[in-house]
Amino acid sequence: MEIYRNSVQDLEFRFYRNRVLTDVDAIPTVSLKLNGVNLPSKTVSHLNTGIYTVPLLYADTFEEGEVTAEWTFIYDGVTTSKTEYHKVVTPYVDLNYLYELDAGDDDIRWAEVFSRKQIDKYTAQSFGLHKDWIKSPGNGSQYLILPERIVTVTHIYENDTEIWGNVANDYDIGITRSAFALQANGDTFATFKEGVSYEVWGEFGYKHVPEDVADCARMLVDDYLCKDKAWKEKYVKKLSNGDWSVEFDGRVFSGTGNSIVDAILSDYVWHRMIVI
Repeated sequence: MEIYRNSVQDLEFRFYRNRVLTDVDAIPTVSLKLNGVNLPSKTVSHLNTGIYTVPLLYADTFEEGEVTAEWTFIYDGVTTSKTEYHKVVTPYVDLNYLYELDAGDDDIRWAEVFSRKQIDKYTAQSFGLHKDWIKSPGNGSQYLILPERIVTVTHIYENDTEIWGNVANDYDIGITRSAFALQANGDTFATFKEGVSYEVWGEFGYKHVPEDVADCARMLVDDYLCKDKAWKEKYVKKLSNGDWSVEFDGRVFSGTGNSIVDAILSDYVWHRMIVI
């Protein structure tokens, strides 16, 4: 299950016996972690037969990553634990816009997933924000090309030896204008050595979803929900009245499916050779 970053959502625990929802002996307890860090304890509620919920608050979903829920319950006198994993993601569409749409919950959820995945696929990057270790090989130049856009850098390791972060040296390393590479600016450390593995810990992605990307996501959500607009901005080459013969441009399958969205996102399509 995906959880939206900076949102309030309920996690559900369901217990089945022979494919039938069944109550356990007592209300379960749950231990929650976000990216391995314990979250404050929560009270579990009995929603319906075999269904139990626990609330996640804004403070519990403040960053992308993984929420681990370890449920402990008793059935037929036997105590059992079950661990479930949930991914915290950044929606590209404002949640206020999503929740006010005249559509069912499942349709809205799939429309958001569709828009986000289409944008990620087309641009070859993500517009959320997450902390991670990223590895990249040096190429003998002053630039270390990264597979993701970097926002902040905290630690850099060179072949398992820390060279930036908790060490004292005169290295001058910064983030390039494109944010898809690090740049060595000093004399003491002037190049990222060829054949050497570098590992970077920092924040990757975007501090906030760019407005034009959010606009594109809204258009794709509308495309998903408005089935009667099948030809709108769909690279239609030929449309005949009568027998309704429709011909689509092949680009409808290589892009997001929306020509306007593709044009707007073209500036965000990431090419690995662009580093500054």
